[in-house]
Amino acid sequence: MSPSDRTSSSTKCIDTQTKHKEVIMTLNKRSDTTYSLPHRQHNKSWKFRNKDIYGHSKEEEEAIHLQKLKTTVRREYERRLTYPTRIQWRYFTRTVSDRVNDTAQMLQAWYINLKTAIAANEERPIVAIGTG
Repeated sequence: MSPSDRTSSSTKCIDTQTKHKEVIMTLNKRSDTTYSLPHRQHNKSWKFRNKDIYGHSKEEEEAIHLQKLKTTVRREYERRLTYPTRIQWRYFTRTVSDRVNDTAQMLQAWYINLKTAIAANEERPIVAIGTG
């Protein structure tokens, strides 16, 4: 092996090491939309350890989320008589069995709207004319 071959070989090695460092530095940089590789791996292992909560696949995660929403909706239906009549008429016209057959997005929207209406009612309760 000639000295020039050794030089080109060591230069190639240094270039490869430099490129490797650049790739690692690029992977480790955090931005608003991406996480570093070690963080993603940690998140995956954390979710795997908590499989009972999150499930193993996207479908399982969605099924668990839907089940939690259905439980929340049933709980709100049990409390419906504690809400003002206006809220009962607006948000509890369907039966609970019919309501829980909706999609997760519909249940989430219904629940958010219900909580918003309850909060708005607490801020501005209806006062009947001649009582106060």
